Amino acid sequence: MPEARGRRLNTVITQVADMVEKSILAFDPAGVEQDVRTAIEQLALRLGTGRLRPIKDALPPQVDYPEIRLVVAALRWKNARG
Repeated sequence: MPEARGRRLNTVITQVADMVEKSILAFDPAGVEQDVRTAIEQLALRLGTGRLRPIKDALPPQVDYPEIRLVVAALRWKNARG
């Protein structure tokens, strides 16, 4: 698994998603392809944002957890703002 500054990519993505959700860092939608982002958003609205696994299971296999985490974090931030 790739590493950034000695940290696993998964750890870095999780930290970035947490910062997005807490409004410490803005979500850059360019980081996730538009069609993938739209699919994740639609499923998250239908299935909820509490757990990522149901969203992952409903998506094509090439969509990975880092993409899901980032999009869901942005949705959680947006939902928290009302």
